[in-house]
Amino acid sequence: MNMLNNKCRTSFAKPEYLKKAKQANPRLYDIGCYNDNLALMLSPESDEVTRLEKESRSKLSDLIRPFDYAKLNSLSDLFVPQCEKSSEQRFFSERSRISHINV
Repeated sequence: MNMLNNKCRTSFAKPEYLKKAKQANPRLYDIGCYNDNLALMLSPESDEVTRLEKESRSKLSDLIRPFDYAKLNSLSDLFVPQCEKSSEQRFFSERSRISHINV
């Protein structure tokens, strides 16, 4: 398992394992490519960081919208609770009740 030591260099318990790991996947152990991103994270006042922050906030605001309660209230007018059964419903419910009793 690779680790960064206090000088930001990879260190292994046994150096020969580090050489084998670098040969297998050299891009993974190229720490120089991460220094730019690290510098951006440590300097929050840079132009790129503020641009990325605004971009991510705009994407989030597109995804998250406040709930529209007016639309919900208008839907409640469409659904009216049924108070009385229709003649067809009464017929079939009576018939099913009788069939269960006779069995």
